[in-house]
Amino acid sequence: MQDLERRGARRAGGRLRLADEATVVRVRDGEPVLRSGSRTADAEQIAGFDLLEFDSLADAVEAATGHPMATHGTIEVRPLWPD
Repeated sequence: MQDLERRGARRAGGRLRLADEATVVRVRDGEPVLRSGSRTADAEQIAGFDLLEFDSLADAVEAATGHPMATHGTIEVRPLWPD
């Protein structure tokens, strides 16, 4: 992570609370519908996130293989929608 910060690739990141502490928000027929808990019943849960910026998918994958969580869990590499 220090290398990613030194390279200026890390834009944001943080740990997330447990899925059972989440609130799912949806809007149906113009009204908010709230539900406690995770949006999915998956066995795997998102523990945190790092928003990184790279010029290519290859660079992002290379960084993901060096991320500390790659040896303990799964890293999902996903592009952002353009503004």
